[in-house]
Amino acid sequence: MLTARRLLALPVVDDGGRLTGVLDISTLTQSLVDLERRESADEIFQLAGIHIEQERSKSSWWVLKNRLPWLLMNIGSGLLAEVISNGFDEILKAVVAITFFILLVLTLAESIAMQTVTMSLQSLQVTRQGSATQGRRMLREMRIGLLLGIISGSIVGLFGSAWLRLLTLAAVVAASIVTAGTIGAAFGYLVPRLVHRWKLDPNIASGPAVLAMTDVAALSCYLGLSAAVLR
Repeated sequence: MLTARRLLALPVVDDGGRLTGVLDISTLTQSLVDLERRESADEIFQLAGIHIEQERSKSSWWVLKNRLPWLLMNIGSGLLAEVISNGFDEILKAVVAITFFILLVLTLAESIAMQTVTMSLQSLQVTRQGSATQGRRMLREMRIGLLLGIISGSIVGLFGSAWLRLLTLAAVVAASIVTAGTIGAAFGYLVPRLVHRWKLDPNIASGPAVLAMTDVAALSCYLGLSAAVLR
């Protein structure tokens, strides 16, 4: 009645018509807040712990089938990485030092991506966001990934140039880390939301999916940039 008639308050009377209290708009507001909190809590319980109670009641085989498909993504990305590396075999043989930094580029990109996954899952559990807000938050995470990439890439680049005395390769490594970190941050924010929208468990799927995508992107970026600059 408050919302339908746009009232700020309603009187509360007893059977004799005597005023016993007032029901004002703050009561309605608090009720909506409580409702939102309950719904948010329900979402948190659904997201957290891989649906813990559901898994506890299932067999080990069911849990295995629930988790294994996402781990297969990492196997697939590993095989794809081998194919990508084979495609750059010529430059890898010409400049062997490129191989020294492959693991480091991948590790830094993965770390930035997984940090963003953690933040994305937390915000997914706590708040509901419109597309505009999600877009701003994604851009923010990408900026953070860019800055982290610049800092870590500069450190690695300086180390590489001092160690190997190959300034061009050091610049390639630094640029690859910056690019891969930014891409990894985008994946880390976006993938959990897509998985949640598809009614899958983001706690199970997000990590393996983001790692697989980030590895492929980082390796492609690093080797592609190396081939373009160092050939």
